[in-house]
Amino acid sequence: MAVTAAISQAIEDQQEFEHDIIHRACRRYYEHCKRDHRQIEENKIKQDRRLKALNNRRHRLLNAGKEVARKLLSAEDLLYMEGMVAALMSDEETDEEDTTVWKVSPPTWRADKLTDMIKKCQGALEERFTYNSRLVHHRVTSGVVSLREVPNGINPMYLKGI
Repeated sequence: MAVTAAISQAIEDQQEFEHDIIHRACRRYYEHCKRDHRQIEENKIKQDRRLKALNNRRHRLLNAGKEVARKLLSAEDLLYMEGMVAALMSDEETDEEDTTVWKVSPPTWRADKLTDMIKKCQGALEERFTYNSRLVHHRVTSGVVSLREVPNGINPMYLKGI
């Protein structure tokens, strides 16, 4: 309350306002700042949850794709694909209107060779899940590319133009 007391004293010295009015104004301002800070923190938590969900989906997609690739790709392509990391996978976001749909946004910087392999593996994966009727989410191309920047430490052979 030292800040409130200092502000109150400065304003009272001018003799324009009563102590109670000054104290209420200070309290309202404090509550306003506290509420703004809380909203900023809540938005940060929501953003962190969204990023964790995207990262979890990329890891799931990578692991499932590698499993299918072992049966589907040539030895050379499999060796190429085995070195990839989850950061190379497309972003999948839940559709706001239909929660059973994931909108897929591929990164623009990913090598075409890798993109073709991922599409081939994903097609086989979807066939397998459709056959087993375990497919809970349907993947739909969003028509928009991922806005993610190229992550640090990615092997250049997995990037476009190499």
